[in-house]
Amino acid sequence: MPFVPELRVGVLVSHNGSNLHEVHMAALEPGARFEVVAVISNNSGSRGLAYAKENRIPTRHLSGRTHPDPDELDEAIRATLEQESVDLVGTAGHMRKRGAAHAWAVCVSDHQCPPGPIAAPRR
Repeated sequence: MPFVPELRVGVLVSHNGSNLHEVHMAALEPGARFEVVAVISNNSGSRGLAYAKENRIPTRHLSGRTHPDPDELDEAIRATLEQESVDLVGTAGHMRKRGAAHAWAVCVSDHQCPPGPIAAPRR
């Protein structure tokens, strides 16, 4: 029976993607219990997005240019992470002001998510 990774990891990157590269390489190691399933960048020309595309990892460019309102941007990030069934988010060098819904960073699939405007955890 093939091994199924326990965690689906999403990575947020801004530029070169060196942290993404290290996380992805670790995921490819025998016995790794996670896989990188999504990469989001606030920089459409980032090397991190190019690396992800080269390695057939789903990518999205989401930024203040695609979503000028910070809350709408957070919602787009959260929706993308949920769409890819991400369990854990790594903010590998991704730096930006976060909107009110920023709890996606700790609450994508955590069954202990606080009540409120944040989306319900993935079941």
